[in-house]
Amino acid sequence: MSAVYFVQEADRGVAFWHADDDAPGVYCCGVDLRAYNDTQAVRDCFAALVAAVAAHCRSRFTAEVAAPTSRLAGLPCEGQNTAYGQDRLTYSIHKRRFENLSHG
Repeated sequence: MSAVYFVQEADRGVAFWHADDDAPGVYCCGVDLRAYNDTQAVRDCFAALVAAVAAHCRSRFTAEVAAPTSRLAGLPCEGQNTAYGQDRLTYSIHKRRFENLSHG
């Protein structure tokens, strides 16, 4: 599960997004600590910016993880992008359906 961690670096606060506990941090944004501590509007804007950047990171990470898979994945005809491969896929699907009907 992703998380945002805040770190104090000298006179600024920095937010880092992590895809999970073992993933390296991705810089989100930073803020001057004096302004952050003195002004509610700065805290609110910083929180909104952190949330927006974290949402962007989550959407990008999800897109990278969810790579598309082949419809033929795991079938003997997986590497054959031909009419024969498509016929074998159709045959396999119909064969499985028939087997399920005859056993169920």
